[in-house]
Amino acid sequence: MAQFKAVPHDGKAVSEYTNQNLALLEVATELRRLANRQPVVPKQVERPDTKAETLPQEARYRIRKDFDQVDERDFVERSYNEIYRFFEASVRELEALPDIEARLSPLDSGSFSCTLINRGFGRGFETIHVRRGGSWGAIEYLFGEENSRTASNGGFAVEADDYQLHLRSTGFRISGGRMPMDRETVSASEAAQLMWDELLSKVGIDYA
Repeated sequence: MAQFKAVPHDGKAVSEYTNQNLALLEVATELRRLANRQPVVPKQVERPDTKAETLPQEARYRIRKDFDQVDERDFVERSYNEIYRFFEASVRELEALPDIEARLSPLDSGSFSCTLINRGFGRGFETIHVRRGGSWGAIEYLFGEENSRTASNGGFAVEADDYQLHLRSTGFRISGGRMPMDRETVSASEAAQLMWDELLSKVGIDYA
């Protein structure tokens, strides 16, 4: 409070002034001056940031795990759903192209078919059937109009290392002749990409 002075200037009460209007004017003037004065903000002392220095560097860990049949079943279901979403998005992308017709048809809860038609290409018609479960692996695929449960062009089996589950390609891929598919570990999106690329090649569609 020491920074404020009494008003009127001599500290007398306004009622003691002969001309009280002058006393009130002095009070009002001083109050207006105080209201317009910029407040003095005390300067904050900067403290060194010690948080970054005390926290340990980020570490990455791998945790070993034993996988059972429930884990494998859930993994296959997630992988199948991701493959379906991949085909769904890819079909929407193709629908914008001229002379191309793309159809995605869910057959049941564990299988679907996808048909591509390239009206500008003589052999531009092909269908792929994708399903969960079968003799070729946890996820199988078959090209052709007929969806036979006893036939397959290949598939993806579930394998596990000490840390995670993954898909491994099995069987054969037909592209200009019968040739073995690389027995490589793939993710669900990579498995979908392999099947989609094969379907595109059969109807004369390639990437720019």
